Formats: sequence, structure tokens, C-alpha cells
Amino acid sequence: MRKFIRDQTIELIDTVNEGVKYTKNVDSRNSIPVLYDCYIAMKSIFKVLKTSLSAERLIFYAQIIDNIMGLLEQIIKVPSNVELRQNPITEIDYMLAILKKELMSEKEVKLEILFLPYKSSMWDSLESIWRAAKDDPSCDCYVVPIPYYDRKP
Repeated sequence: MRKFIRDQTIELIDTVNEGVKYTKNVDSRNSIPVLYDCYIAMKSIFKVLKTSLSAERLIFYAQIIDNIMGLLEQIIKVPSNVELRQNPITEIDYMLAILKKELMSEKEVKLEILFLPYKSSMWDSLESIWRAAKDDPSCDCYVVPIPYYDRKP
């Protein structure tokens, strides 16, 4: 998984969390569309994780996301009884915090670095940085030389 994809996913988790907290104090007529949007956002998060992570890690996250989606469905189907909605909302809040914490410490997140040397004589200054990045397991690094021509040397 790329680092910026993880960061965007975490932002979406924060948005879902805000939506769920919003529904605590509003009537069911206003909360159902917000909760449905949160449900769709959780589906999107699962799709991103499915394409970005290994099957082993996906199973771990799938359990959390399935629990959150199940609780969201339960709240959507509950009539306007506020007391019955408070406990699942608290559980969703807790599970979203776990999901965010686990994504922040995910080992499969990699930083992509692109080196663009424009002059072969300048490579000696980039090579030490490139070697360190290449040896780092949390980095994917690439080198793409930029062709150039010196018109007036």
C-alpha cells in the first residue's frame, strides 16, 4: 500500500467518525442519510484495502470493517429510538479508532521515491541516498534519468 493512499483512507475514516458522531444528537430522519453515506464510505475503504494489501492483512481489516458495517445497518434499520442507537454508535466509534490505529502502524505501507538525475556527473551525490532508500524495506525507489543536451556549453 502506498503511503498517500493510506493517508487518504485515514482521512475517510475520520470523516466517517464525524458522521457517526453527528448522528448521536439528531433525529432519525436526518441521521439515516448520513449513516448510509458512512456505510458506503466503509465499502470504499474495504475496496481500497482489498487492492492495496496482502490477503493475510485484508482478513484482519475485513473483520473490523464487517463489524462496523453490520452496526451501521443495525442503526439504519432501528426506528427513531435514540437509546437503542447510542450503544452501537459508541461501538462504531471504538472500532473506527482501532481501524485508524492499525492503519497508522501498518507494515505493508511503502513510500515511493523517484530519483530523476539529469546529469551523469551529478549521480555521485544522489547515489548514497538512492542506496539507503533501496536497502530500506519500507521504500520502493526508482531511478529515471532525464536525457538532456547542453546547447551552449
